[in-house]
Amino acid sequence: KMGDKITAKETMVKAGVPTIPGSDGLVKDLKHGTKVAKEVGYPIIIKATAGGGGKGMRVVWDEKDFEANYN
Repeated sequence: KMGDKITAKETMVKAGVPTIPGSDGLVKDLKHGTKVAKEVGYPIIIKATAGGGGKGMRVVWDEKDFEANYN
């Protein structure tokens, strides 16, 4: 369950382990991502759910930069 980031977070939430603020699961598209980022507050980190070993992580400091980093 810990190999997939979405499943890992869901498992920890169910177990009562504190987690960092973020989406409640997979971010389905740009509109959903923008909404979550506004709710959480900037800066945020956009992370792919699988692979990359952290190479795909993008720190977004401002809403104007969200779309370019999401894509």
